[in-house]
Amino acid sequence: MFHKRVQSHGLILLFAISLYVGSRGSNLETNHISDATQSNAQMSDISGNSVSLQGSNFDGTLDLREVLNTSEDYWVYYQTYSNKYEMYINETNMTIFTTCIRHHKLELTEDEYNFTLYESLNGIKAEENCTGKFINFTLTAGTNKPPKAMQVYPGSEKRPEYMATLEYTDPDSHNCNVYSISYLVTDLANDTGTCEMHIKDSYVHRGPTNSCLTYYNTNCKGKKYQPYIPECNNTDQRDRNSL
Repeated sequence: MFHKRVQSHGLILLFAISLYVGSRGSNLETNHISDATQSNAQMSDISGNSVSLQGSNFDGTLDLREVLNTSEDYWVYYQTYSNKYEMYINETNMTIFTTCIRHHKLELTEDEYNFTLYESLNGIKAEENCTGKFINFTLTAGTNKPPKAMQVYPGSEKRPEYMATLEYTDPDSHNCNVYSISYLVTDLANDTGTCEMHIKDSYVHRGPTNSCLTYYNTNCKGKKYQPYIPECNNTDQRDRNSL
């Protein structure tokens, strides 16, 4: 899970503690900065600054379980929010860039998607186990539509922090997918809606398909950030310096 990226906050806190363990006091503050990142994460302009998504699951064509039913990891390729954070600890200022965001499936059932979220925080890998609980809808005739959305619970949280809704997927292959993200926690409830594009591990080196990119550019307004870089997919990058 793709803005104040909710699942990143715990990882960023862990990252900061690992760097500043033993420092005096507990004056720790994390601010999300919405300007363009100045590290490897890339940004380009699109018109506007809001998210307008027109996806529909009325005919059952969007099935989130089917998309997630793969042994491959999904990389967050594009997003409409910056993953640049500024952190203050005892008057010490540091900037954290979150890149190489990867979702690794642990288990998929009819009701849940259990996965590990991997991220690179200034080159140091962090990870967190998350649970997505599918949201099912019933048609007037009484039949169930395939789920296209899930509420995500980071770590051991008892309440969901955001909802991810599948808005587009490449037919059959599901190589490239677009999600909208809605926040459910109180402190983020008023945040602007956001988009994420996820691409399969075997396809990510080619970038998004034409139809997936067209959908993203048309429906996901604002700036376009790219947390994925080619170095993300290197084995050494995946395994080094774990928190």
